[in-house]
Amino acid sequence: DLWDGTIIADGEAFSIVAEGALEPLKFPKTHARELRALLQMRDDARTLLSMEAASIDDTPELENARAVLRQRYEQYARTYGPPNRFNERPTGRNDADGDPPTARVPPTAIRALREDPFGALTMALEVFDDVEQTAAPAGILEHRVVVPRPPVLGADDPASAVAISLDQVGRVDLELIADLLG
Repeated sequence: DLWDGTIIADGEAFSIVAEGALEPLKFPKTHARELRALLQMRDDARTLLSMEAASIDDTPELENARAVLRQRYEQYARTYGPPNRFNERPTGRNDADGDPPTARVPPTAIRALREDPFGALTMALEVFDDVEQTAAPAGILEHRVVVPRPPVLGADDPASAVAISLDQVGRVDLELIADLLG
């Protein structure tokens, strides 16, 4: 369940998954609280998406998970600003027109999170305006964004049955293909 590159908050420290094992991750203590908040939102968002994918029903548990994630997002935004925020600084060079370009520099905790395989999920919790540096909550914080696919119970022809087999089990399963063709 943990992919290489996944960052884990481990008590007061952080670890990173490398080749299936946890290794210590050096991270500045001055940014640790922000990284913990980002990781919590990442984990909450993964849980919410898994819950949505597992059932078509909008259960109280699902709505509670969404409310908790939204509350954490809003608290983070009040405390630190939008997760997609950045500062601009000169690059020290000039472009082809002689103008000095700038580089976008995200905060330390966000730079670390971008290395996590699911870090982008945290950044996708908002719709961010790069020019104004303002954000609004993304759809996942307000409503269902994943609907489970209905099971395919049959196929009209062998080619469709093979495609369904590849989609469902990742290989040509003759027994499944026979069942699909009836």
